[in-house]
Amino acid sequence: MRLGVEVVNNRRIQELNRNFRQVNKPTDVLSFPAQAEDLPAVIQQQIETLYLGDLAIAYPYASDQAKLLGCSIDDNLALLAIHGTLHLLNYDHDTPSSRAEMWAAQDRALSALGIPLEIVPALEDFAEARFSWSRWLAEITSTMQIEPSQYAHKTSANRLDSLGYALAGWLYMLRHQRNTWIMAMTTPVIGAVALWLRVDRMSWALLIVAITLVWLTEFVNAAVEAAIDLGTSDYHPMAKVGKDVASAAVLLGVIASVLIGLLVLAPPLWQRLAGWFTL
Repeated sequence: MRLGVEVVNNRRIQELNRNFRQVNKPTDVLSFPAQAEDLPAVIQQQIETLYLGDLAIAYPYASDQAKLLGCSIDDNLALLAIHGTLHLLNYDHDTPSSRAEMWAAQDRALSALGIPLEIVPALEDFAEARFSWSRWLAEITSTMQIEPSQYAHKTSANRLDSLGYALAGWLYMLRHQRNTWIMAMTTPVIGAVALWLRVDRMSWALLIVAITLVWLTEFVNAAVEAAIDLGTSDYHPMAKVGKDVASAAVLLGVIASVLIGLLVLAPPLWQRLAGWFTL
């Protein structure tokens, strides 16, 4: 009976954790059982008997654990290897009963190797017990390590094509989003009023920022809704949260833009109207 063991750094274990468990943070050990489901039963049994699967152990993470637990790195690596191997043997700890069974097997293996059992409870609390610079650095740099070409349906290095995609998105908004029609009508009206009032350049800058803020939040809101609709067609509370929060961002942008517009345009407009009434 064989298994594979790969010793990796925190960045690699986080990548594996993200790709296979959808948990974007480093961990100590990951188990990957041998996959033989698509083969005939006899061959599947032979493969699973001869080869259990693979373990990935993060050495920097394990080293931090050993320092916190006051044990040797060898003892901690042995514990992680035992823990991961038990997962390959179909042990788990997702329920109280399965956890008790797995921990009993783990304790027997540790005792056979002369490793103190006291390190096991402390090991479970390690992630919350100590800040690790190496884990923190791996976490904040994990996103930049993702290669978008591996996941994106289509990417383009041509800037003209990228501009075309942006314009296509704008046209989509104009055709399908009612709020975009409202913004398309109010934007030139605001610009015409600003020209009539002859506001200064700083006022123009504030108006441009305010108008862009409304357009931007509306575009982001539509993108979030499209991504959620793509991910699920069923009602889900978290899908509602995503859509509601995106809508709240649009509302916040509108309120801020209205306030900016009033602060910029109201004083000169009042002066212009007051001049008419005094004639």
